[in-house]
Amino acid sequence: MQDKNNERIIGIKLPNNMTDKAVDMLMDVLEFCSGVSVLEDKKVKEPSINPFDEKVMRIGREFTFDSAHHLLNYDGACAHVHGHTYHLHIMLLGKVKDGFVIDFKLLKEIVKEYVINKLDHKDLNKVLDFNPTAENIAVKIWDVLDPVIDEAFKGRVVLERVKLYETPGSFVEYDGGLA
Repeated sequence: MQDKNNERIIGIKLPNNMTDKAVDMLMDVLEFCSGVSVLEDKKVKEPSINPFDEKVMRIGREFTFDSAHHLLNYDGACAHVHGHTYHLHIMLLGKVKDGFVIDFKLLKEIVKEYVINKLDHKDLNKVLDFNPTAENIAVKIWDVLDPVIDEAFKGRVVLERVKLYETPGSFVEYDGGLA
């Protein structure tokens, strides 16, 4: 390539991991050559193999657990012991890094340890210290998971929503008071 003065121009791509001292030494050698000038000293960012890094996304995982309960201070059939197959959706919000927000496996392990293992095939009136309505259970799940997720992912993701289906057509959502 030639510039407007008909002088030859070449480019030298240096590795980004080259130390500043090594770059300075190379520049000294080039300046020692008569008629050589350095046009620009600029580090070039390596192209990402993950074009969507830094995009904010919601990710979620669904869980099921079976539990029995009865509602306190309730006038109706649900005042008697009965069971549900609960469907729990946990939604997180975070930035994509290295191609993903988090590993779904880690979220599964956390929810199983802190929620599912404590509620599955249990009488909720015996393991919880409050009236086990779907609303109260959702708040309790949030209160348990929020600090664990924050610690596990070092604040890179946040718990955005807990959605708990008590029956296929009946659910509650809790967002920790964010909305």
